[in-house]
Amino acid sequence: MVKMEHLETPLVGGDRPSVLKYTASYIIGTEFCERLAYYGFAGSLVLFFQTQLDYSNEEAVNAFYLWNGAVYVTPLLGGYIADTYLGRYKTILFFAIIYLFGLALFLFGSIPGGVNGGLVFTGMYVVALGAGGIKPNCSTMGADQFDLKIEQDAKEAKQFFSYFYWSINLGALLAYTIVAYICQYGLPGLGGETWGFFVGYLIPTIFLGIGIAVFMSATTKYVKHPPQGSMVSKALGIMFEAVVRRGQNTNLAHWLDVASKVHGGSYDPNDVESVKYVTRLFPYLAVMIPYWGIYGQTKTAFQIQGCQMNSKL
Repeated sequence: MVKMEHLETPLVGGDRPSVLKYTASYIIGTEFCERLAYYGFAGSLVLFFQTQLDYSNEEAVNAFYLWNGAVYVTPLLGGYIADTYLGRYKTILFFAIIYLFGLALFLFGSIPGGVNGGLVFTGMYVVALGAGGIKPNCSTMGADQFDLKIEQDAKEAKQFFSYFYWSINLGALLAYTIVAYICQYGLPGLGGETWGFFVGYLIPTIFLGIGIAVFMSATTKYVKHPPQGSMVSKALGIMFEAVVRRGQNTNLAHWLDVASKVHGGSYDPNDVESVKYVTRLFPYLAVMIPYWGIYGQTKTAFQIQGCQMNSKL
């Protein structure tokens, strides 16, 4: 008797499962939960500092930006660990658990009548560390699931990034409306305004837990590439060597070429070319700094100004 094997995922076009539907969708769901957790947590931090810790406007804004800066620096660490040691799957899972622990610490530190500044700030920076392991790896792990040599996968990969982007925006929308409202005004029957921040911050904690469960539920389905070394480290090495050897050959077309093996350097010419493409983005990135500096005010000064306005005029 011939034994029939059970096919876990339906085939698309008669011979291949939909990667987007049956694998990458779990990553999209994870991203939605994590972004709701992040924006739900960050969205009311300034008001929390002012109302629960009696911070002035300046103190609240400074505390927020110190933390927010950490959130955007730690992805360098998360990306390096994934590329060099753990791979993306293990890095995401490991840092997501750290992230959840940080949210729990903050939650316990925000209990009304016993707000604990030590727990609050410890939790905040543990969250920053945890977010740093997810931010650089979630989208790239999603891309890893697709074989771009296959027409169906190439098409679905484009759809994946559209859905991934919208999952971020949907998470942010719910965070800045529902979660922010609960933090400020509370819920009847759940302590009202007194317990507003605690109940509000409970929501991101729960959603991140759900996100971890969703991510783990597809463990056997994921394509998991092994660590292959950090390109960031290599890029920094190329730039460092180019600076050190800059006077040895002044007739080259680009200042990084001196680091190439072709010109007596230590690095593969293809890697040097890749870094040259990245350096062309530096002027564009420099122009983006003022924009993001202004945009960041929506989480701080914009909220403070709104709280001081007479909304009944």
